[in-house]
Amino acid sequence: MTLSIIVCVKQVLFDNLPFVPNGEGRLILDHEIRPVYALNPADRYALEHAIRLRQKQGAFVVALTLGPDRAKNVLKTCLARGVDAAIHLVSAGDTDTWQSAALIAQELHDRRPDLVLCGEESLDDASAVFGPILAERLGWPQLTHAVSLEVTNGEIFAHRQLERVRETLACKLPALVTVRALGVEPQYVSVLRAMLAPSQKIEQRQVDRNKCPPSQPSLMENRLPRTFPRQLSMPAPTLSAEERIGFLISGGRVQKDGNIFRGTPEYAAEKIFQFLKERTLV
Repeated sequence: MTLSIIVCVKQVLFDNLPFVPNGEGRLILDHEIRPVYALNPADRYALEHAIRLRQKQGAFVVALTLGPDRAKNVLKTCLARGVDAAIHLVSAGDTDTWQSAALIAQELHDRRPDLVLCGEESLDDASAVFGPILAERLGWPQLTHAVSLEVTNGEIFAHRQLERVRETLACKLPALVTVRALGVEPQYVSVLRAMLAPSQKIEQRQVDRNKCPPSQPSLMENRLPRTFPRQLSMPAPTLSAEERIGFLISGGRVQKDGNIFRGTPEYAAEKIFQFLKERTLV
């Protein structure tokens, strides 16, 4: 039986070029500086894992994206990289991560793939929650932080690279795996394949965002980190300028009972020795 793999990809704004946002800060003004969009870097690695699984044991790989008409350009990139088919869920309005996962989950329920791959995080919001939300919507097990994948006897083995350790986890298919932008290097796309990709058919389906469940503000709302006031110690006004400078340099850790020795280096060394000796430090 041929393994069925769907790779969820996303079109993101290419951040190496200047762009002008609108007043709300969410959309880009096209008439000011024409924005450049590209395939999300982490999704490109997920796509490469799917292609390599097909080369090792045979699989049918489908690239799927959700977005406006311009999002079909990333599917052309996926076709040039060697996927077997491409699906474009056309959404006229802007959707957040929760709504996108809900709409894609409806499509995956109908297609019933064996394995779903997606990048760990996107370049635009970097929330890293799309994969877990999608797995929850599907009711599937999920493996995260994967840098290498193997499929054997109906099980998926994911080699994970965490902050300090590496580990291997396994679960039964169907499953969802989020891939880090590590582990494999995406293959070079030839000029011929890039030229033939636009002529390949892309399946398009119109989706209604009004039919998806409402967003979860408690999960999706972007909030600034909470700030905590820090108490600053200031030198007493009765101190001399030298004592104030020493207080600020030390971060306010100068004790009130401390001593300042003035005089020749020999005199200061003698006083410091006596100070340490009285406290049995030497």
